[in-house]
Amino acid sequence: MSKRKSSHRVFSREFKVGIVRRMLAGENVSALARELKFTRKDLYVWRDRFLAGGPEALRATHHRLIQERQMIFAFERGDVRAQNR
Repeated sequence: MSKRKSSHRVFSREFKVGIVRRMLAGENVSALARELKFTRKDLYVWRDRFLAGGPEALRATHHRLIQERQMIFAFERGDVRAQNR
């Protein structure tokens, strides 16, 4: 059985912010998506996250997943300090 390569790509916050700024400046989203080989949906998700929470909201998904797991683990052990971060 052969392993399939993961198609999941991770991009830096700076890269995503740059894309979002181009969108907010009025650049055509379809053309931008074609240029970068992304879906329009991906770009709109980044834009919406940026508008809701600023650049910090554009952290790589992997980091967010780790943070959420740490919070769940702390909650399950009853660590109140970790819950209030």
